[in-house]
Amino acid sequence: MALGIADGTWVVGGDSLPIGPAQERTRLRSLLPLLERPFREVEAEVTARTSFEPDPPWLELITMALRWPTEYWADRALDWIEGGYANDELSSVLDETSQLPTRSQRFRHRALRVRQDK
Repeated sequence: MALGIADGTWVVGGDSLPIGPAQERTRLRSLLPLLERPFREVEAEVTARTSFEPDPPWLELITMALRWPTEYWADRALDWIEGGYANDELSSVLDETSQLPTRSQRFRHRALRVRQDK
């Protein structure tokens, strides 16, 4: 998997996935494993390799992970938020996911706590 900028847009591709806009759901899904690494580490690596113009697709990635049907990726998204990723636009998604009856009580409480800490 490769993440980069082409013509002023973040793109993802590699292996069996043709290079294309990172905001597309299929390509965002290929970025989910980044959430298994600490946010500051990923941010430092991306910053060292590219400029941050435009912003990387982290907001879209975290939003998708928080809404993922299972809690694994949602928990990794919360790890990134607790690890330093800040974006005011996440407040409504955190509110939404903290109310999902399909999420565990542990997850719902954690999402509320992260939301209040923002």
